[in-house]
Amino acid sequence: MSSQEFPTDPKIDVLVNRFPRLFRGRHPRAWSDLPDGWTGVADRLFNDLDAMMSDDEAATFEIVQIKEKFGGLRVYWELDGQQTMVIDAISAHSVQHMENSPARPTALFGRVRERVRQAAQQAATTCQKCGSEGATATRSGWVVTLCEACRAKKVRE
Repeated sequence: MSSQEFPTDPKIDVLVNRFPRLFRGRHPRAWSDLPDGWTGVADRLFNDLDAMMSDDEAATFEIVQIKEKFGGLRVYWELDGQQTMVIDAISAHSVQHMENSPARPTALFGRVRERVRQAAQQAATTCQKCGSEGATATRSGWVVTLCEACRAKKVRE
């Protein structure tokens, strides 16, 4: 199934149009979805990534997928054929996020990886529904990052 066969998220389509160098002018090749509350986090991330790359560097870069997973922002990307690989493990008390990177990452790879980590850390304290200050918690078996008001609504829903 190609990325064109996946339903598209209008919020991601906005990012594709705003940052065509990072997305190679198309929707990510893996199904992607961005929670409403994290659009600002994603916009700042992609603005910073776009600014840190020359045209030649951007030509070897691609956003592969954007999504929420276990209450956290996940941005998967590729640079010079080297793709990020992430493994998440969840237990009753925590989510462990492990990332594998190339044996000899370039300086640009390191800068991109660090900026993506910063965005994930910011999302971990940002409500995925409304964008207010939030915290990650487990509710009914789901790990979510919500503010107090959205958490109260979720409990009532």
